[in-house]
Amino acid sequence: MPWNCPNCGYTDIPDDEAKCPVCGYVKAVEEAPTPAPQPAPQPPEEEEEVKPEEVAPPAPAPPVKIGKAKMIVVSCPVPEFKGKEFELDLELFPSITIGRSPESVITIPDPYISRLHAKIVKEGDSLYIEDLGSTNGTYVYDKDEGKYRQIKKEPISDGALFKLGVATVVKFVIEQG
Repeated sequence: MPWNCPNCGYTDIPDDEAKCPVCGYVKAVEEAPTPAPQPAPQPPEEEEEVKPEEVAPPAPAPPVKIGKAKMIVVSCPVPEFKGKEFELDLELFPSITIGRSPESVITIPDPYISRLHAKIVKEGDSLYIEDLGSTNGTYVYDKDEGKYRQIKKEPISDGALFKLGVATVVKFVIEQG
């Protein structure tokens, strides 16, 4: 029986596939019984000072020099938008807005996407996506973490996955120029 990804919302994944083909989420398997708790270790006689590690945020994916670019809707609560492709003509539109409003260059009628949700801009030879203060946020899929993280502005690399709002996932395909 096909399963749906709880992470990105992708649907109809064959039951024999353990990972989501969009975001890499690993399907939960039946868990073994939880082992009995182990007794707590005895504290050392002298307390050592433990310094917390500083963890730097993950480095953004390096942007690529742009040739042709398109955005593909991978998952959306509006079924007719799933698989829809949008060519990104950044010569014609230096800033491409994405939102629910017909005033946006790319309109996606998802109720969880803000009227003006995000924009795609070209800066030099790089492509970026920037959240426009949307209600439900813009997220990039972090392959190292295996989950989405919220962003304000992020470089777009070929194959990058972004979640707009709660359920719409888009993938960028960029030909290097």
